[in-house]
Amino acid sequence: MLKLTKKQMALFEKFKDTLGIPKTGVPQYSGVRDDITLFRFLSGKQWVVKDALKQYRAMVKWRKEAKIDELGEWEKKNEDRIQLSKRLYPSAFCGDDKYGRPVVITRMGKTPIKEFVETYTIEEWHMQHNWRMEKTIELLRKRSIALKKPITQLIVIVDMEGIGFSYRHMMPYMQATSGVDKQNYPEIVGNIFAINTPWIVPIIFKVLSPFIDPRTKEKIIVSSSVDPKVMEIVGESVMPVAYGGKSTMKLPGGDAKESPEGKYEEDAKGDDLAVDQSVAASSTYTF
Repeated sequence: MLKLTKKQMALFEKFKDTLGIPKTGVPQYSGVRDDITLFRFLSGKQWVVKDALKQYRAMVKWRKEAKIDELGEWEKKNEDRIQLSKRLYPSAFCGDDKYGRPVVITRMGKTPIKEFVETYTIEEWHMQHNWRMEKTIELLRKRSIALKKPITQLIVIVDMEGIGFSYRHMMPYMQATSGVDKQNYPEIVGNIFAINTPWIVPIIFKVLSPFIDPRTKEKIIVSSSVDPKVMEIVGESVMPVAYGGKSTMKLPGGDAKESPEGKYEEDAKGDDLAVDQSVAASSTYTF
């Protein structure tokens, strides 16, 4: 199913043999022993088997410690919190790009930051993010089955309109989840298009940079409006009208001109407002 060169195929077989994964009989669209998952770890480490083995084994250990395989039960018990997260951190899939890769739109500027920080501890947001990532993997597998070809990545459009100095309160959450993705979900992103970027974005990227995989950094395209390459890859029929396309889908987070309620005042002063993990877990935090 995967299109590999002879050299890559030999490395792929070595990788599987070292992990004790049989050549046949392994379910291809479940668990973490399927060919697509193994491919992502190998390609993420540029086909250096030793490095891929180290990362893969760390991922298996993390999944056990984080109880990832129990997220189905967690989902049933936390449906209300999941629905709340969709409002506080608006994102949605809007279709497939020209190559069959799912396209997700995340509207960071629509997060009501005060409410978000008062609602979620770092630990709970970890679970929310893990759940979202597993749903993404599930979607990629469904698209692979439907299109009868391996779909290993997605396209992410991050609308940053509305982000200001107050977004510094979100940094502990972003750092934590970026670190999880870097270690446990390699090569899951084809491109990240950061659009409508305000002045503060370079500062945000500088803070997050150590937590982002170097190969992922190369895939980030930043634009103060909507980069033409987005339309080239995604296509007019999938791109929402608000971004210059023809899709009439409703954007996550509401109308493009609305402002989220509970947003911090942009002229807030003092580094004492910076939120760390202990503060974020407190129900008495004062803004």
